[in-house]
Parts: sequence; C-alpha cells; structure tokens
Amino acid sequence: MQLGPTSLWSYARETHQTLLSTSNDQVDQRPGDYIHWAQHLPPDLPITKAVHDAAIATFGAYYAPWCRVVDMPAFTRDMDACNLVTRLPRSIPPPTRTAAYSPLLHNCVLYLGLHLLRSNWPDIAQAMENVMDKHFAGMVIGETENPNPSTLRAFILFAT
Repeated sequence: MQLGPTSLWSYARETHQTLLSTSNDQVDQRPGDYIHWAQHLPPDLPITKAVHDAAIATFGAYYAPWCRVVDMPAFTRDMDACNLVTRLPRSIPPPTRTAAYSPLLHNCVLYLGLHLLRSNWPDIAQAMENVMDKHFAGMVIGETENPNPSTLRAFILFAT
C-alpha cells in the first residue's frame, strides 16, 4: 500500500508480496479433474477460453493495478480452485467463493476486460453487454444473502 511519497506506507515492507510469492499458486488436481472456467458465465455468451483468458489478463494488466480492488494472483488462484470439477468425491469439497473470488466478481472482471478489448472482439463485448443486466441481477441477489469480501469487491467494480 502506498499513498504517496510522504505517506507512512511508502516505507513499509510489502508483506503481502512475500506471502503471495511463497504461497502455492497451483490448484491440487488429480487425474480426471478439470477446471470448468465458464461455469458462472452467462450461458448464451459466445466466448472461448482464449478470449476469456485474454480479457482477464488485460484487466489484470491495465485496470487492477490502477483501481487496487482485485488482487490478481489470489483471484486467478481462487478462480481455478472454485471452478474445479472433480471426478471423485473429496473429503473437503472445493469452495464456491473465497475472499478473493466470487462468481459475481469473475463476471465483473471479465466484463471490464472485454470492455477494454472491445475493438478486438466487438461481437463478444456486445453480447456481454446485452446479457449483463439480467445475468448480474440474479448473481447480486444470491451473493448478498451471505456476503464476503469478494462480494464487496464485485460491487465496487459493478458500480464502475
């Protein structure tokens, strides 16, 4: 956290950076497991994994450092963990939301990433624009029943 050259935080050691670099960034997958990346996206959105990943990466490169709402390494790690589909039952099922990831936050990040890349994929950006209100409305109601920090992050991005 830095709030300017005269801020107390400008001289503080970035402890969250060292924690992120030592944490495990890979999801523990067993044979037969896969990550269902489009699980929480609008069903009629014509998007491929390559476009999805490019939009998320563009958001992470251009918007996330500026707004400082989404911790991208934690978001992508938790996105993989929450969308993990297992063939065999586990003793602890994968979570559906964490402090860094929720389906609403995923859709907000994807929407803003597609908005930044609308000149590359205008048809996909327009399709996301068309289904956004209806799809997001249901997700907002579901997540506000039991909110967590990712819900608040999603509201902040949704407001933009």
